[in-house]
Order: sequence, then C-alpha cells, then structure tokens
Amino acid sequence: MISISVVIPTHNRKEQLKKCLEYLDQQTFPINKYEIIIVDDGSTDNTPEIINKTNNNKRNIRYFLQEKKGPAAARNLGISKAKGEIIAFTDDDCI
Repeated sequence: MISISVVIPTHNRKEQLKKCLEYLDQQTFPINKYEIIIVDDGSTDNTPEIINKTNNNKRNIRYFLQEKKGPAAARNLGISKAKGEIIAFTDDDCI
C-alpha cells in the first residue's frame, strides 16, 4: 500500500529534475511505500528522456503530461492521480 505520494511539477527543467530524483533515491523510507508523481507542464526540453534514463525498476514513478497551465494546475493533476494517504509536494529544483 502506498503511504506517500510525492508530487513534482516541472517545466523545461530536466537537469534540475534529474538531480531531484537522484536525491529522492537517497532517502530511507521504504521504496514500496511511496510513489513519485511527475507532472510535466508542457515541457519542450525532452523531459521524458530524463525520466526514462533515470527511472529503474526500484522506483515507483508515474509520469503525466499536460498542456502548459502552470505549476498550480500541475500540482492539482498530481493530487488527482495520487494513490498515497499523504501527499507531499516538492519542486523540480529541490534537493
């Protein structure tokens, strides 16, 4: 059962997102208890490539793409897709 959904909105910041995901890997919460929801707000910088390259079988990443509507709309989409009891927000540039 998923306890925590980590929602990350992003727009044209693939390198920052990559680093954010690397740091999320370093946390100690059990991997089967959380999911990472990435909401791409209309990026044009090949953000999906970073997710595909950095994703591995041990991560529970779910990716959603929306037309550019802004970070609030991206967070709302993330909430609507979340499976966790707790929803945690972070930004793509947070480590």
